[in-house]
Amino acid sequence: DDTRSLEVCVSRGPGADCYAGLRIPDDAGLVGRAFTRREVIFVPDAAGEPGWYDPARIQASGLASILLVPLVFEHRAVGVLGVDSPRFR
Repeated sequence: DDTRSLEVCVSRGPGADCYAGLRIPDDAGLVGRAFTRREVIFVPDAAGEPGWYDPARIQASGLASILLVPLVFEHRAVGVLGVDSPRFR
């Protein structure tokens, strides 16, 4: 399979079980945008944001806001760190 994807390695806290085993194409949704464009993205209303790869998963997690930070090493994107909050908006 030549498809490039991002995989959740660790997830903790409320809603973490919603991300277990998650794999998405590296160019899909907001996580893919953070990865391919090396762009920090803050989503103050996670449930109301239409740009997710899997919106149902975000709804099920109960998260309120999400900060996506691309991980870059030697000018190459290697992953995305997501910091979530079930309360902050």
